[in-house]
Amino acid sequence: MIRMLSNAVGTVFGNANCWCLEPPADAVLPSSQRPIQLEIVGEERQGYYLVISPKGFFTADAAYATLQQAKAAAKGLFGLDEQDWQLVSSIR
Repeated sequence: MIRMLSNAVGTVFGNANCWCLEPPADAVLPSSQRPIQLEIVGEERQGYYLVISPKGFFTADAAYATLQQAKAAAKGLFGLDEQDWQLVSSIR
């Protein structure tokens, strides 16, 4: 099991109970720049979760088959590179 952390700042659309990272095409939602804590947790056999926690908003996650896929998603959403991640724990 690994656990990695990173931080970003991004635009969040919506409110604390209902948010998204991209503006919806069919609605006008309030938006704000927020500090966002990111965490990747998981292991090779069962996959990895990218956990996204905008400050003041509920936490969401997405599942990925590989660590590289989770990191690629974070890079696509927030521009994070390999050096932006801190390995917090690694248990084999």
